[in-house]
Amino acid sequence: MLFVLSIIVFLSVSTVAAQDCHDIDPAACQMMANQRPDLCSDETIAKTACPQFCKKCPVTCYHCNATVKDYHLCNTTTACPEGQMCMRKELKSAIDGHHEYEMTCAEKQACDDPWSGLSAFGKRDMVSRDVSVTCCSDDLCNYPEPPTTPGTTTTRSTFTGCIRDLVLIVDESTSVKRYHSEINRFLHDVVAPLPVNDAEVHVSLGLFATASRTIFDLDDLHSKSAVLHALGSQTLHGGTGDVDEGLKYAVNHALTPAAGDRPSAKNVVIIITDDGTKNRALLTSLEHAVHSKADVISIEIGSVLFAHLASDTHNAFHLLLPTSLSQIAKKVSDLVCS
Repeated sequence: MLFVLSIIVFLSVSTVAAQDCHDIDPAACQMMANQRPDLCSDETIAKTACPQFCKKCPVTCYHCNATVKDYHLCNTTTACPEGQMCMRKELKSAIDGHHEYEMTCAEKQACDDPWSGLSAFGKRDMVSRDVSVTCCSDDLCNYPEPPTTPGTTTTRSTFTGCIRDLVLIVDESTSVKRYHSEINRFLHDVVAPLPVNDAEVHVSLGLFATASRTIFDLDDLHSKSAVLHALGSQTLHGGTGDVDEGLKYAVNHALTPAAGDRPSAKNVVIIITDDGTKNRALLTSLEHAVHSKADVISIEIGSVLFAHLASDTHNAFHLLLPTSLSQIAKKVSDLVCS
């Protein structure tokens, strides 16, 4: 009976689903698929009620109009025309070892024969240039793998059943503002491999100095592309850092139902600060309040002052330099869904 009723509700609002290409009820789509494995073979349901679940939505890919040496500079996205996939061409020079990247949409046949329309770097002398081509059909899957530390693999984790409310809290004081670009890249690389969608990971971002401010709440953005775009466009205002303000933001706002906190989702807080922030060496009622609501991952740049913010020692990261943020991105992503 529940299966039949779900179809009736879906079809009654099919026009809305077709316009924005979102599943009307992601949980219901999964439930229906559990009862009917061939659900997506029903074109009516697949295209109107569960287009994301059935992969009927246009894929969103990173898209650059030019070849870039720093892949972080390619931070624009586009919805590909129907039938296209995400493509990434990556060059490694055999002479000096530098990398160049192209990211865009491509026809499926171009993925099977990527040299049919060679790019700017593809037309150069191939003897000293090693070019790899990757095509994929998931949103934003054509982003290069973030750097890894020695001994780790370069393969991104595949997270299944990861239902999380992820709250990002960043110190925007003057001392941290100098690391703005490194922090933006880090946040991007942490969130990019996660299953950000209506049913699984929801993300929020707040900044703090002598006061806190909300950039977006857990229920504001419903796609990975929207979240990554928002993370890449935030700016830090500067000021004097006070970590208490970040903790108050988590307890009094971010982790409340009014800001989108879901009772059924596990809460994870990532807080980023440095040794220029107001120092307290002992746990207070604020830390206890945050720990009672969420697993806390603390990332500190400079001296070790705030390791006690983390839920446990495995969640505490101390970096001497902001450039080291890229080396821990994959490990932090893994912790979010562990």
